Amino acid sequence: MCFLGLNAANNQGDFDKAISFYKQSLELAEKCNNQRVIVASKIFLGDINYERSDIASALYLYEQSLE
Repeated sequence: MCFLGLNAANNQGDFDKAISFYKQSLELAEKCNNQRVIVASKIFLGDINYERSDIASALYLYEQSLE
């Protein structure tokens, strides 16, 4: 799911679709306790928020990825 989000964001410029994929990826990763994908999903969601000039949300997600 993470890679689908990357494709949607980078190649298609569809941030809404990317957000949907990253959120699904995060939910599945949390169910499986896959820390690598949890961190990546939060970072990628933070990147999109940063691109949308939502710095506070981006910072929050970046900080969560460090926990």
